[in-house]
Parts: sequence; structure tokens; C-alpha cells
Amino acid sequence: MYTHPPVEGFRPQDALEAIRKGVIIERRDVEFRCLLCGEASAIEERVEFLGSFIHCAIQWDEVQRVIIITMYRPRPSEWSSPFSRRKRS
Repeated sequence: MYTHPPVEGFRPQDALEAIRKGVIIERRDVEFRCLLCGEASAIEERVEFLGSFIHCAIQWDEVQRVIIITMYRPRPSEWSSPFSRRKRS
């Protein structure tokens, strides 16, 4: 059972909703990885994050398995919008 308070304000069920609704925003076929962005309706919008979006880095293999590498909420300091990275100076 999940007992720790979520640091970024989302729970496992929010993460699953974001994955189901998400779209691929970056794809690295050579590495069998992609970055998905999806919205979770139940998470609280906070100023340090972009809306109620969650990013999910995913890796897959030739056996049809999908592995979630990490999940996080995009921050305005790194992303222009939930779907596009800020340009590096």
C-alpha cells in the first residue's frame, strides 16, 4: 500500500491516468525509449509545475514489455509548455 505523501502531488492512480491520456513528445527509437506527457485531472495545480501534467519516461523491448523509468511533473524553468522543452542558453 502506498503510504508516503507524494512530493510532486500525484499518486499512482494519477500517473496511470496520465499514461492512458498521454501523447509521446520525444521518441528515441535507437534506445527504445520515449517521453510521454499526459494530464491527470485529480492533481492540484501548483505554481512550481506546469498545470496538472505528468511526464513519464518509458523504455520498451522486443518482448512487448514496457518499463516506466521515471515520472515527474514538468517545471516552467525547464519546459516552455508541457509538450516542449525550453531552449538551452
